[in-house]
Amino acid sequence: MQRILIIGNSGSGKSWLGECLSESLELPYIGLDKVFWEAGGLQIKRDEADVYKRLQRIKVSEKWVVEGVFGKLITPFCDVASFLIFLDLPWKDCREGLLSRGTVSEKLSDPAAAKKGFNELLQWASEYNSRKTKTSHSYHNELFEKFCGKKVRLQSREEINEFCEVISTNKTLN
Repeated sequence: MQRILIIGNSGSGKSWLGECLSESLELPYIGLDKVFWEAGGLQIKRDEADVYKRLQRIKVSEKWVVEGVFGKLITPFCDVASFLIFLDLPWKDCREGLLSRGTVSEKLSDPAAAKKGFNELLQWASEYNSRKTKTSHSYHNELFEKFCGKKVRLQSREEINEFCEVISTNKTLN
């Protein structure tokens, strides 16, 4: 079984790394934002029962790369993940990542709503180190410290790029 879980703040590069690992290791990639939010951006939450069913289907699969920021969604994967990656980047790097990516809601028909949503995301992500919820640095760090399997903490874009390059070359996490 190869189950890779990636955690970190918004803009840290979870999706980029997840896609890199998925392609290099030929594993299905699942971004938990797509499980939690309805299609079309980060505007409408899915029904909780639907989210739970989707999470269970993913969790029991033998192979996956799952990434997310929401502790409520990622915690159940910690029991079954074979490898945990914590993207522990400074806020300035996450902010740059968000700004360079832009809003994922830009396909909405209302550009003003997309801009408002993106500004709210920037504000929310900037509070990652001070929040005390399951979407915080302290909670992600706790998950990382308690994880008993293989794990790595990457703290810069350079480390993330190097990690991805090594995996792409070797086609394995070992």
